[in-house]
Amino acid sequence: MTLDFTRIEAALPDYRIQGIIGHGGFGLVLAGQHRYLDERQVAIKMLVGESDNADGQTRFRAEARLLERLAHPHIVRIYNYTEQNELRLLVMERLGETLRARARTGLSADQVVAVGLAVAAALERAHEESVFHRDIKPDNILFAADGQPKVTDFGIAKILESAAATATMIGTPRYMAPEQITQSGIGPGSDLYALGVVLFELLTGETPFPREPGSAELADRLTRAEPPPMPSAPPGIAAAVRHTLAGNIDDRPPSARAFAVELARAAADAWGPGWLDRCPLPLHLPQEVRDAAQTGTPPTGGGAQGGDADAGPWADEPATIIAPWMAVDRSHPSASP
Repeated sequence: MTLDFTRIEAALPDYRIQGIIGHGGFGLVLAGQHRYLDERQVAIKMLVGESDNADGQTRFRAEARLLERLAHPHIVRIYNYTEQNELRLLVMERLGETLRARARTGLSADQVVAVGLAVAAALERAHEESVFHRDIKPDNILFAADGQPKVTDFGIAKILESAAATATMIGTPRYMAPEQITQSGIGPGSDLYALGVVLFELLTGETPFPREPGSAELADRLTRAEPPPMPSAPPGIAAAVRHTLAGNIDDRPPSARAFAVELARAAADAWGPGWLDRCPLPLHLPQEVRDAAQTGTPPTGGGAQGGDADAGPWADEPATIIAPWMAVDRSHPSASP
């Protein structure tokens, strides 16, 4: 596709357009660089074609407003939004590869857990503003240059009107919770379900449940289905992930932070209290979650492991998992970010 970069640069005079780097359901993603701040490499979302209608424009503006409100180290950063000369342009930090791409080259199990903690922290921030994402999946989790995981694509996020908002079935069926498929009462637990599907895939190489286009019959099966076992993951981590996959939203963790604490404790039980310090991914986590990653599960009278740095033995070093099954999701193309 040929674009008039001069016209775009006229609308964003502080940026030099470098080319097209991707496309998504909304239009195009362009690479750009700030003319005076050499280190600021940006991605510019641009509405084009059929997406540039009244509904698309409304959602595009909503994403810009949301990202400005949801400032967090694990949420993609917004720099600018403008509408000029019939152009709608959203300037964001430029990120690197997606979680899907990174998984195909190999992730260690502790890195998978670390990504889960980062996404949970991002979701907690969104849920604090009564917003949830509705499309958590490997294509919408990207890595910054320093390896920091970041959540992107809040374009279909919905503001919660109550504790259980009415949903529209928008998202990616492979990762949808049952209540999202049926467009019934959804809440923060719906995002946690999607995150659980992602973690299950990364840790086992399989999806937790057979998937097909969203339907009431599928939602009913998912509501009644017991989350499958995860023999390849340490037991506590498997239990935390399976907790998010409960068919009934009320049976899932009550919040993103509660899930993060549960997951961090399980990782300390599996790999020892220093596991998070050894993990190479930069993380910005609440102190409660960091404390859980250091202490693990408090010991009980039955001798449960946790709490004491000498309480081992712990599991072997986290295994590296290569995920060739993480093929590109053609059903919902996305780009960086």
